[in-house]
Amino acid sequence: MLCPKCGNEIEDGLMYCPKCGEEIRIVPDFEPEIEQNIEDTLYSVAMEVDDKESDESPLDEIVENEAAKSIPKPVIFAIAGFFFVLVCCLGIMIYNDNSAPHQVKLGDKAYAAGNTKNALNYYKKAVSLDPENSDYSMKLADCYLDMENPDQAIEVYKSLVLNDPDSTLAYAQIISIYESSKRYDDIAEFLAIYATDNIKESFLEYTAPDPIFGTEGGDYDEAVILTISDTGHGKVHYTVDGTIPSKDSPEYNAPIILKKGEHVIQALFVNEYGAESNIVKNTYNVLAEAPTEPIVSLESGDYDKPQLIKVIVPDDCNVYYTFDGTDPNSLSHIYGEPISIPEGASTYKFVAINSKGIASEIVQCDYNLTIESMFSKEDGLNILVNRLVQIGYLVDTSGTLANFPGKYIYLFGEVRMVNGISLYCYNEYYATATTSRDMTSNIFGVDIMTGNVYMVNKGINGVYSIRLMQ
Repeated sequence: MLCPKCGNEIEDGLMYCPKCGEEIRIVPDFEPEIEQNIEDTLYSVAMEVDDKESDESPLDEIVENEAAKSIPKPVIFAIAGFFFVLVCCLGIMIYNDNSAPHQVKLGDKAYAAGNTKNALNYYKKAVSLDPENSDYSMKLADCYLDMENPDQAIEVYKSLVLNDPDSTLAYAQIISIYESSKRYDDIAEFLAIYATDNIKESFLEYTAPDPIFGTEGGDYDEAVILTISDTGHGKVHYTVDGTIPSKDSPEYNAPIILKKGEHVIQALFVNEYGAESNIVKNTYNVLAEAPTEPIVSLESGDYDKPQLIKVIVPDDCNVYYTFDGTDPNSLSHIYGEPISIPEGASTYKFVAINSKGIASEIVQCDYNLTIESMFSKEDGLNILVNRLVQIGYLVDTSGTLANFPGKYIYLFGEVRMVNGISLYCYNEYYATATTSRDMTSNIFGVDIMTGNVYMVNKGINGVYSIRLMQ
């Protein structure tokens, strides 16, 4: 406030100017609606007084005249006017003190003037008078943020979302405050407690929902193929030995096969920001007997010639295998015929799974195939294509055909021994400019020592034979 005499800035609450001593008179703000109410009230009082005057008896008039003679009328009017103005001022002050819009108006003026502390008090008063008005709460929270009190601002926003559960702006403000200080666990906890399903969808990347087991815990006569899913953005970590899972536990990426015995599975979801869900725990007791292990004919070891892996499959089972070091399950490659081991080091794992879904123990074999040959697989491909051009099977080395619009493409498949001859085997594909390539039934082999080219035939019983291309 400025002094009306000297213009000096005066602190709130002082009744005189500290510079010039001028007395400060505070005149309350009048609202147009209040002034109209005062006028209406004065008019009603005047009409009422006029009615009473008309009903007075002559004796009353004599008494009134005598009383009027003792006190001068101007004094009476002055006193009455003073008390009337006083009552009106008190009424206005009381009204304004209990008016949320008026408190906000004063708060806006203080905030615009840079007096955040006073604005805060006005907004707090307004919110207490009208707690369901989201605009008032937002103004109050803004004041707390300006005063670097984010925790108080968060509490205001939380009260706001309780009154208006779909206030996306309030949720966004809280998340922004938490995110600025990397309090991602607090974000996940806040959304879990306060957010509706629609709100959670809007802020899905911050949530840490509990992982969901595809099968309930309990006793089972058959093997359990357990899946674990989640509804957030992140990863599921789990343990199978009853220990508490953490961010360092194995990551779930494939169904878990539970064989005979008791299994305590615990899972934890960790979102992209590192916030963790609750730990979900289930116990499974599988009562069925596990099948015997598959028998692999080729033992682990080093080899210098192509070899075939043959597997004896237990009754009422299928055998599944992998060659990348991972544990096999019912989604892995299914064994159907002997497997040629590749050049270099390789690890094969086999498992038998019966009709009840019970899995055997896993059998692992490690191989290292080092072939002594006169040329490489790439050289063998060139030998093949050139030979097919020589015999007229192809028009040129690009695979062009004489009577068809497309061309043949040859891709290396495996190293296989047939009739005692070690061959680089290549699969044939037919391709055109407008369609994807399709595999034909033809397989060609190139002798790794002599370079002779053979047509490789696979019999119905899975036995291979070769015919020299001349």
